[in-house]
Amino acid sequence: MHSPKPLYTIDFVVDLTNEDDIFWEAEVDAKYYFMHGGCFELYKIVHHYFPNSICMIENSLEHCAIGYDDEIYDAEGKVNNKDAFHIATKEDIEYMERKFGHHLMNLEAPKIIEDIKDCNIKGILY
Repeated sequence: MHSPKPLYTIDFVVDLTNEDDIFWEAEVDAKYYFMHGGCFELYKIVHHYFPNSICMIENSLEHCAIGYDDEIYDAEGKVNNKDAFHIATKEDIEYMERKFGHHLMNLEAPKIIEDIKDCNIKGILY
């Protein structure tokens, strides 16, 4: 069975983002970034291509993920503990805008979406 297209897109975004020079000499990679603060940027990217996706936030408010087709995904793949998440409220979204992402120019959703467009992959991942 093939992985769902949102998962292909997530994997592609992580791999593409790893090519950013911010990670060249870092001790972490893009997957780490998307699991530790960059998760809301990942949601925004995936939501751009999958408008029916919903933002899910961990009950602890420390991580968010992508809800799609009754499943939840993050940079590590399918989330098994769905009970640890709830649908993000307007207040949760405002919180994530302030607290997540570290506001690194090359790692913000609009920049990564532009990079994806440059790859000309429409139809392959979404």
